[in-house]
Amino acid sequence: MATSKRTKIKNALIAELKRKKIYTEPFIDMIDQYMNLWDASVMLDDDIKARGVQYVDDRGTIKKNDSVAQLVNVIKQMNLVLDKLGLQAKPEAEEAGADV
Repeated sequence: MATSKRTKIKNALIAELKRKKIYTEPFIDMIDQYMNLWDASVMLDDDIKARGVQYVDDRGTIKKNDSVAQLVNVIKQMNLVLDKLGLQAKPEAEEAGADV
């Protein structure tokens, strides 16, 4: 059975906590909060993919999709959680010291 992207992300965050020797309940809870935000970001992204950044409502009026602004805010919160955990989202090549 293939491991889902969500599971891979959560496992990677847990591995980082263990590597930093801070695998304790408050930090584990923060990972759960991060994953809840990740779930929300996936739903918002799906809505944007389905309706676009603008859509036509029932009256024929063009409206902006509020999911765009909400996604930006959710991503900011996700980054804040990573910052509080002392983790950074970096490409693997950058972490390995390779030229990007």
